[in-house]
Amino acid sequence: MDPGETPEEPALEPSDTEAVRSPLDDIPVFLASTHRGVAMAHELLARRPSRTVLGEILGDFMKLVSTVVEIGRRAGTIDDIELRPAPPDELENRYFWNPWMPLKHSLCRHDLDLQRSEGWAENLLVNDFGDDFGRPLFFAHRLFDAAIDHLTGLAVLLQTEGAIRSPLALSRVALEAASRAWYLLDEGVTPRDRFWRALNAELEINAEANKAARKQGDDETMRETGIALRTLLKDAKRFGAKSDEENGQMIAPYLRANAIVDALLDQIGGSTYHSLSQMVHSQEDEGFGLTIGVHEPETPHPQRDRLICLQLLPAIIAIFQALRRLAAYTGWDLSAVFELEAGQVNMWAAASGLRDAEIESQILSEGWEPPENGTVEFWRRVHEAAQVDDQTEQDG
Repeated sequence: MDPGETPEEPALEPSDTEAVRSPLDDIPVFLASTHRGVAMAHELLARRPSRTVLGEILGDFMKLVSTVVEIGRRAGTIDDIELRPAPPDELENRYFWNPWMPLKHSLCRHDLDLQRSEGWAENLLVNDFGDDFGRPLFFAHRLFDAAIDHLTGLAVLLQTEGAIRSPLALSRVALEAASRAWYLLDEGVTPRDRFWRALNAELEINAEANKAARKQGDDETMRETGIALRTLLKDAKRFGAKSDEENGQMIAPYLRANAIVDALLDQIGGSTYHSLSQMVHSQEDEGFGLTIGVHEPETPHPQRDRLICLQLLPAIIAIFQALRRLAAYTGWDLSAVFELEAGQVNMWAAASGLRDAEIESQILSEGWEPPENGTVEFWRRVHEAAQVDDQTEQDG
């Protein structure tokens, strides 16, 4: 050995009392864990609400939402009649199309009264083809009607077992409508900003119509929508609006639908909106399609319903968030809806698998026992019996 070289440590031999662990010792543990997990998965699956049940409950819930909103609208109409009395014929014409009206001391009335006191043009404050109380409430009405209608249709599709893509595609439309309503009625911004958001909603409609007319060579529609765009922007700029830097046809700051959905869901990168949009355009990822079994709609698929519910959950969250802002903006009493919020969201979370850990703890607390093949002892006995059979065969 060279000077300064460290001598090698002698190999340690297992003592007589220390057993040498074999890799085969892990096999019973692995098999027991696997079978135990399968058994628990069946227990969890049995406790998840089925898509049929979710569809029935969602349909009933949307009827409740429509009823409560209608009660709020009527209460607002009564207040409006008291504030703006008129002869019966005039009142009949004013409320013929069941416009949305806020309560007396609502944020909505405060906004419009403030802007009128500042000298804003009436033709800018009130949409000329809507009877609702001001432009923001007009577009909120439109968006809520769309969200409620699409969620009602979604409830029907959930009760159709073979429907896979269609619930996901429809949920994106409902999610977008509810998210845009939520963004429009944000009580955390100024009345002016709320109004710009409503005006952007109208500018978007005209911009899309102008774009479609240009593609179709429809000169008359292209001219009319172009005039509407320029007129709205010109009128808005008189009261402090500025064109958006990225999209000059809109008022700054302008957010596209995917960014609004991201803001509501507190996401970055639009993962939910993007994945649902792929379903809308029949461009879904092949791996995701295989996971939910889009190619085998009639074959039972253990992950399908869970993943579908997981993708639909954002639309459920969005409608509650939007309704909260509607109540704050109009003063309507929507408490009957919010009393059911925790139960509804928890039910969808359970169906999505997001509450599996909580439910598993509950199952275990109830004294659940794994099946015989879910225990290590069972597989050790099987392993020992197999060894005996092997030895017998060798001896024979």
